[in-house]
Amino acid sequence: MGNKKKEDSLPKLSGREKEGESPVREKWLSILFVLLLSVLTAASLCKPDQELSADENRKLAQRPRLSLASLFSGTYGEDYESYLADQIPFRSLWIQGKTGIERALQKKEVNGVYLAADGYLMEAHTPSSIEESRLEQNLEYLKSFVEDQKSVLGEDHVRVILVPSASAVLTEKLPAFAQEYDQLGFLSQLSEEDPVFLNTGDILTAAKEQQIYYRTDHHWTMEGAFAVYQEWARSIGLKEQDQEVWQTSVLKEDFLGTLYSKVLWASRKDELKAYRRLEDPVYHVTYDRKEISDQLFSEQWLSQKDSYSVYLDGNHALTEIRTDRGNGRRLLIVKDSFAHCFATLAAGDFEETDLVDFRYLNLPLSQYRKEKNFTDVLVLYSLPGFAEDPYAAYFLR
Repeated sequence: MGNKKKEDSLPKLSGREKEGESPVREKWLSILFVLLLSVLTAASLCKPDQELSADENRKLAQRPRLSLASLFSGTYGEDYESYLADQIPFRSLWIQGKTGIERALQKKEVNGVYLAADGYLMEAHTPSSIEESRLEQNLEYLKSFVEDQKSVLGEDHVRVILVPSASAVLTEKLPAFAQEYDQLGFLSQLSEEDPVFLNTGDILTAAKEQQIYYRTDHHWTMEGAFAVYQEWARSIGLKEQDQEVWQTSVLKEDFLGTLYSKVLWASRKDELKAYRRLEDPVYHVTYDRKEISDQLFSEQWLSQKDSYSVYLDGNHALTEIRTDRGNGRRLLIVKDSFAHCFATLAAGDFEETDLVDFRYLNLPLSQYRKEKNFTDVLVLYSLPGFAEDPYAAYFLR
């Protein structure tokens, strides 16, 4: 009994004290946390807001204007939260740290990007991320446009190229159990229904011993574009274009693309290449009816973050390419950015090649077609981009 009372009178130790921890440690952790917040707050007050993130290659949110309407609707709070997240000091370091931690935890997807095998970064396109209703509606717009062009130009002069993403073709490099939308099945069915739709899935799958997609960017490479270009050229009766007809050169050896910008991590960099004909025609290139060049490659972009814009100077509403071919064939390409490198291959086959981008073009397409009297039409988009394109109705303008 006496021993028990003596034991009961002893002070009881907490779990932390038993492990050798003390309130002093908790105090220092609290001090460090407050110091960190103070440093970040001071840095954010001293640092001017940035308009662009060079690493992420995008515009950053700016301080929103306060109004009663935005305050009561809740949009001000949402916009201010986006502003704080975009303007946080050392933002790039935070993103790199987050990616590093998630890689250490063996995560295979970061910010919608797969950390795939062989150093590939791939956009994730899951069945739930593809809005079926919009895809079906966009496809109806496109099919109406195609039927109209076939009736005017003939089936042999109209083609559609929808390019699957790297995750759909390079499936062996995907993380285990990655669930991807069946882009190849979709493209195969389209091609069976109407051969005007090239089966790019089969073409790229047959060519994937080459590097047909970038490791750090969502676009296809010149090798991928060239494989599809050869099949397209054959299908519309152009002269056979073997590899020997072309001279290849490396424009940049350390390209880091759009997917790198999402995670700020890459194990390998990419090469940007140019394919030039051994017997190239003379080119005259006009961008938005203002800037004129005699080159298909705008090499001033190679020293900038958005180096992919080396192909036809990046995004423009209207790009017009004239040559001295004199064969009477004039090509219209309705496109997104996947057409830029492709057009550097195709333009040499035509007297004129025009590229229009619905994201920037105000001129109705029907009016522009009548003005130019095209002999051939090509629609070229990435398939995921086409699936979510809000401007597809412009095919009918």
